[in-house]
Amino acid sequence: MPSRRLTFAVLVGVLALVASACTSGGGEIEGLEATVDARVATALASQPAVESPPTVTPQPTATPQATATPQLPATPRPTATPQPTATPQPIVVVDDDGTVVFPTPLPTATPVTIPPPPTPLPSATPQPTATPQPTATPQPTPTPQSLPTAGAGGPTARPTATPRPTATPTAAATPPEIGDILESVTRATVLITTLERLGTGFFISDDIILSSAHIFDPDEVGQPFVVRNKFNQKIETVLVYRGVLADVAVLQRVELPHGGPETTTIEKGGSARLGERVFVVGFPLSRLQAAGPTVVITSGIVSAKPFLAGTRFSTEEPRPMTWIQTDTPFNPGNSGGPLVNERGEVIGIVSWKLVGTTIDGLNMVLPIDAALEFIPRSIYDPDAV
Repeated sequence: MPSRRLTFAVLVGVLALVASACTSGGGEIEGLEATVDARVATALASQPAVESPPTVTPQPTATPQATATPQLPATPRPTATPQPTATPQPIVVVDDDGTVVFPTPLPTATPVTIPPPPTPLPSATPQPTATPQPTATPQPTPTPQSLPTAGAGGPTARPTATPRPTATPTAAATPPEIGDILESVTRATVLITTLERLGTGFFISDDIILSSAHIFDPDEVGQPFVVRNKFNQKIETVLVYRGVLADVAVLQRVELPHGGPETTTIEKGGSARLGERVFVVGFPLSRLQAAGPTVVITSGIVSAKPFLAGTRFSTEEPRPMTWIQTDTPFNPGNSGGPLVNERGEVIGIVSWKLVGTTIDGLNMVLPIDAALEFIPRSIYDPDAV
């Protein structure tokens, strides 16, 4: 506070002197400066010494922390518009001496031409698959057996048998139709004519004809007979056997110097089966056919296999045997003809039937096996054929 007063007093004195000097002229300026200096010095000397206040080190002011400004939701930036691709500038090279050097441009790559895809090949037309044929079952290879060898000290194996070659499968043969089968049977069937009767017979071998005994008389054994086939061709024969017990007869063909018509035989079949379809082939009522012999075929089934005592044609002690009963129709002239199955095999010889106003379908046929048992082996041996 005293220093402020001193300063103020000095200033007042200085101003007073300046004012007086300005009024008195410039000659007294120098004296005025000396007077001002003397007064200032006197004023300073008269003031008591003032101790300087201790210097206070200011404390650092804490820096205020910035208040976090709340973030506003980010404004979606607009999608940048794609910039056009910059045209590549040529590369310029400046040499050390300032000469501009244009480098040799790289050769432009030759574009690779992609060949067009190959034209697809046309698909092969599928061939029909061949029907596989049944393969024959291969025979098992026999296992080699070991046999002891004398002095060898051990068994020696037999050599392995050479396997049999596998049979090449063949196409199954188409079975013949029933019409073709029966046509062959008719070619082997003949018409037999005696003085009093007509009948039928058939070739069981190249030179043996089987028929029924009741067509012939007892004294006709050994006599020649001319038989005719379906083509009305004559065949010379001789009656060599007549057995009334089983009603079976045998004629043997006579070989002529000039030959004769070709003959067809019928194969012997097995036993008849109930319900089996059968056929009777023969020349019924041929005397009524003005155009010549006509072979006739009738059909039926095996109805039964009864056990009967012989036939009505025998005066000897009847011998019981099994017969074949069929509903296949036959008439006078069919006697001695064959009863065949669907394979064309003979299974019996037509013999007799029961006739009456209340009887129908009781037609009896001699089984072929029974007929062959009665024929002497000296005349015909079926096992030697």
